Amino acid sequence: MVIRWWWRQARIRLRAGYAAAGAATLLFASTALAGGGKPATKLINVADTRELAGGFTKWVGDVYNTNLWLFGLIVVVMMAGLGLVLGLTFDRLIGLLGIDLGKLDHHE
Repeated sequence: MVIRWWWRQARIRLRAGYAAAGAATLLFASTALAGGGKPATKLINVADTRELAGGFTKWVGDVYNTNLWLFGLIVVVMMAGLGLVLGLTFDRLIGLLGIDLGKLDHHE
């Protein structure tokens, strides 16, 4: 009986501690002034393409600077294409090693 009472009190204290830690985190995060001085203004990220020679890298930098939606679409398409190329390449290499990664027959 005493152990149950002690365990119940420990859980209550633990929950109160979690609540206090969460409240402190929210309080400190909302009052932090990392930059100091006046409130922050809108931050604009721009890729410096002045030093780049013409080509694919400069084109990607210019797309990033002008249209972030198109840049995001290009990144998604390129990542999907890279995943496809890597998947097919390694599937072929594993096939050359003689390992069959096809469907398995389950004998139940």
